[in-house]
Amino acid sequence: MRKKNPHKAFTLIELSIVIIIISILITGALSVSVNVINNAKIKVTKDRLNEVYKALGNYVLNNKKLPCPAPLTDTKSSSTNYGIASSENFCANTSGVFQSSSSTNLVRGMVPVRTLGLSLDMAEDGFGSKFEYIVDKNYTLASSGTSPTSGVGDFGTSSTANIIIFEKPGSNNLAITSTSGTDSSNNSNSAVFVILSVGANKLGSYGFDSTSRNALSTDTAEALNLPSSISDGTSYGSSFYISSGNSDIYDDILIYKSRNSLVSDFNALNTIPCQTTSETLYGGSIVWPLAWYNQVVSATSPTCSSLGYSAGPAKPTKRCGAFGAWDVVINPCLQ
Repeated sequence: MRKKNPHKAFTLIELSIVIIIISILITGALSVSVNVINNAKIKVTKDRLNEVYKALGNYVLNNKKLPCPAPLTDTKSSSTNYGIASSENFCANTSGVFQSSSSTNLVRGMVPVRTLGLSLDMAEDGFGSKFEYIVDKNYTLASSGTSPTSGVGDFGTSSTANIIIFEKPGSNNLAITSTSGTDSSNNSNSAVFVILSVGANKLGSYGFDSTSRNALSTDTAEALNLPSSISDGTSYGSSFYISSGNSDIYDDILIYKSRNSLVSDFNALNTIPCQTTSETLYGGSIVWPLAWYNQVVSATSPTCSSLGYSAGPAKPTKRCGAFGAWDVVINPCLQ
C-alpha cells in the first residue's frame, strides 16, 4: 500500500484569505507611513513659522517697522532677489507683491527671508510651497511718532489694521480678532500681519520655483484665505480663516499677530510713542510733547507760574507709558 503524502497544498480559498490579509497589512502600513510623513511636514511648517516670527520680531526691534513682502512670483533657482523685501514706498508697485483691491492697506507677497537674515528654505512650508505674507503696509513704515494723515501711518500710530481672523466660516462664524476697540486711535485688536501655508493639498499655492498659482480650493475657508482668481493677486479681502468646521479639505496653517501682541512678545515698547496731546489741568490746557516709552518730558506749555502756581517745577512733567498711553503726572505744579 502506498503511503499517504503528508504535505498538503493550500486551497484557492486559503490562498485568497492569505493574500487579502497581506493586502490589508500593506495598506495599513502605507497609510501609517503617509500619515507619519505628512505629520513630519506639518511640524516642519509650524517650526518654520515660529522661526520666521522670531525673525520678524527682531526686525521690528531693529527697525521699528515690519518688512514689506518679497515678490511671490520670484523663483528660488533663478531669481537673484529671491526673498528680498520690496523697497518701494508702501510696498506697492512691485511685480509679484499684490495690493488688495478691497482693503487697500493690505499687501501680499512671500516672506522676505533674505531681508530677515534667514535661509532661503525658510520661505517655504514643509510641502514645498511658498509661505504667503499679508501685512498692513502702514506698519512697514519706521515709527516716527507722527499722526497718520491721508492714509499714511507708521508702526506706532497707524489705525488702519483691519485683518480679522475667523474660525468655522458660515453660520457658525467666530471672530478671534476684531476691529472694534482702539488704544490712542491705534487699532490694537485686529491682526497687522498673517503668514499662511496652504498645507498638504497645495491648492492655490506657489511652489518654490513657480511663477503662478496652483488651482484654487473649493473649500469655503481656504478659498477666502487666497485671492479669488489664480491670475489676480489683488482680489482678496481682510478676512482669514484658521479652521473650516467639518471640512475634509481644509488644511491651511497660519499665524497672525495684533500690533500689541507683537510688541509684547518682543518687548518692543519703544516702537510706540505717546502722541502730542493737550490735557485740562491746573486750570489751564497743558500740552504734552511727543515722547517714547519710559521717557519723562516737561509740558510744552504753559508754565506753572502762568497758571498761578508759585512752587514746584517751571513746568509739570509726565512719563510715557506702554502702548502709547501717558502715565500720571510725575512732577506737578504746586502752590
